[in-house]
Amino acid sequence: MTVPGYVPAGSGKTEEKEYGSARKVITAEVAGNEEVTAEFITIEPGKSYTAKVAAAEEFTYVISGEAEIISGEEKIKLPVSSQAYFESGESYTILNNSAEPVNVFCMRAF
Repeated sequence: MTVPGYVPAGSGKTEEKEYGSARKVITAEVAGNEEVTAEFITIEPGKSYTAKVAAAEEFTYVISGEAEIISGEEKIKLPVSSQAYFESGESYTILNNSAEPVNVFCMRAF
């Protein structure tokens, strides 16, 4: 039996980035459209990930580690299981000032 949208563990191409790595897990091919995408982002110690939301909305969830997020003038600590929501046009930066990698799940809806 085939489950629509099923993504096996470990699937998706991992790309090395200047901040760590990113692995897309929900793509247009998986979702059946281009309205939703998702990826796992790893931010190495001392690095940061910056994004400007091109989607209608973006949701981030901290899976492991402790991050700080900067959005506008606001700087907030995000421990494990914390989440942040951003609307189209907003910019944000996730900082990893800890000694361990930070893993974040990021979902975008267009």
